[in-house]
Amino acid sequence: ANPLIMFEAPTPLVESATGYEVWIFASGQNEFWGGCNIWISTDNQAYKMIGSVKQPAKQGVLSASFPLSGNTFKVDLSMSKGEINSVSQEAADTYETISWIGGAGNGEFLAYRDANLTSQYNYDVSSLHRGLYGSTQSSHLEGATFVKCDRNAVFNYPFQDKDIGSK
Repeated sequence: ANPLIMFEAPTPLVESATGYEVWIFASGQNEFWGGCNIWISTDNQAYKMIGSVKQPAKQGVLSASFPLSGNTFKVDLSMSKGEINSVSQEAADTYETISWIGGAGNGEFLAYRDANLTSQYNYDVSSLHRGLYGSTQSSHLEGATFVKCDRNAVFNYPFQDKDIGSK
């Protein structure tokens, strides 16, 4: 399996009654990846399974730095063998292509219209809506994590106020 991608879901997209969710995305390194189970521990001793991911995420890394003022980024989805497509302007404007770029402790939500294949699993992604759902538009270094936030590829883990700051 590829490294998991986890971050707090933007409030307008949270489906749980608690109002908070962690989104977890996973994928494998080949076409035979069949999913994975998600386990959690609060003490690093005892673990319990909380669910599974069956649909691979379209995840990868930026293949070039993406500046603060940029409207195009380059992404390599080779790790997940992911494919993304261009959409209509209306679909882009309603954030149907919501994606996340980030690293440890920070990230930016964005949506795109154009995904142009440049080589196998490599895309130039443009016509962007940046800094969505209260995230901060920022520059991102080459190698930053990318994931397309497809609802069929995410595991939603709800949490409560009392869980904030716990490990």
